[in-house]
Parts: sequence; structure tokens; C-alpha cells
Amino acid sequence: MNSSTETNAQRISELVTAYRILLNEQVLDSFGHVSVRSVADPGRFLMPRAMPPALVTSDDVLEYRVADSQPTDQRGRRVNGERYLHGEIYKARPDTQAVIHSHSQAVIPFSLIGVPLRPVIAQAGFMPPAVPNFEVREGRSNGERGMQITDARRGAALAATLGSGPVALLRGHGNVVVRSSVTTRPVQRSTAVSSDWLTPSRSPERRLLRPAPIPTPPAPPPWREASGFLPAAAPR
Repeated sequence: MNSSTETNAQRISELVTAYRILLNEQVLDSFGHVSVRSVADPGRFLMPRAMPPALVTSDDVLEYRVADSQPTDQRGRRVNGERYLHGEIYKARPDTQAVIHSHSQAVIPFSLIGVPLRPVIAQAGFMPPAVPNFEVREGRSNGERGMQITDARRGAALAATLGSGPVALLRGHGNVVVRSSVTTRPVQRSTAVSSDWLTPSRSPERRLLRPAPIPTPPAPPPWREASGFLPAAAPR
């Protein structure tokens, strides 16, 4: 859709549709979330209140300021604690019009074991040669705990890791996908990053994730049988 004629109502409708698609594709779970930048004011973004993604409707969408990730009108509703993930990316990336955050178990292992997530099939061609991996401890103050992006400092650190790219991993947490348009492209990209088909079992990266086989224990030495620790083998 042409952004010059698009309205916030249309973007909100597309946002709700994105939730439906990503739920159907099993990209979003009970805690994933999606946002879009406001058409009327690029210094604001639109995102549902804190709630299960499966229940999101247009009426649940609130408007937030990019400057501080705070709602312009909370309407007595509980806001999403990870809104800073979205707000700080919009602040650092004026080109970004949509942000998707999910917790796909298909890609979380790549954030943990030192094997980079790389594009291996045509549908992943939008990805960089190696997806950056955000370490939340780089954005936490001394003594802080937790892995969620619940303040501006953590959000800014994540945005710095993302840089100018389309996707970043969050160690032990999930991934974030951004796009300069709102319609199907960001949804397709998030589905690509978060789905098992991106990293099928036959790919080199996925093979590296398989645990090493348990070796067969060696036969006990003869002295163990003679000492009575193990019964002697039955005669053949």
C-alpha cells in the first residue's frame, strides 16, 4: 500500500492481520509481539497492550512515543513490558516501519552454542551472511537480572547489535525482525527466520546442533573379573 495514502486505521488492521498470520505459522507464542510505526506521526508507534497475541483486536492497540516508549493514552490498560525493544529500534532506525519479536525454538539454539545462523536456502536471501547475536548483559546495569528488554538501555543495546540489518538474535530469548514496509514482507521474513524450514535437519548448521552420540563403553579389563568386581563372562 502506498504510505502517502495509508492511514493509521489501515496500519492497525494490517497489524492485527500480521498477528493472525504469525500465530497460524506458529511464529508467535503467548508472549511474542508486533508493532508498526504511526503514519500520522513517525515519532510514534502502534502496538497492542499486554495480552496474548491470539486475542489481539484493533481496539487493543495503543499508541506509544518513540522518544521514551511510553503510551500517549494508556486508557487504563496494562502496557507491554518489552515496548522498549520496539521503541529503541524505531529511534535508531528511521527507515523501519514494522518490528516483530518472537521466541522461536527453531532458532534459539543458534544464539547459545556459537554456531551462527546463516542463510542456506533461497527464501533466506534477505539475511546477512551471519545474523548478529545480542547479549543482554551488555545492556544491563550492574546487579540487574533478567533477559527481557524492559528498559531503554537494553533496547538501545539491542538496536546497536541489530545495526542496519533486518534481523538479530537475542541470546537464549528469541529474535527480532524489522522491515521498511508494513504489509506482507515483514511477516514473510519473520516466518522465514523463525520456522523450522529455514534450518532443516539436513542443513550443515542444524547438524552441528545435534548432540554427539554417546560412545560405547570399553570392555572391562581382565583384572576386574579376577578380583570379583564383575562376574566372569559365561563360557561359549
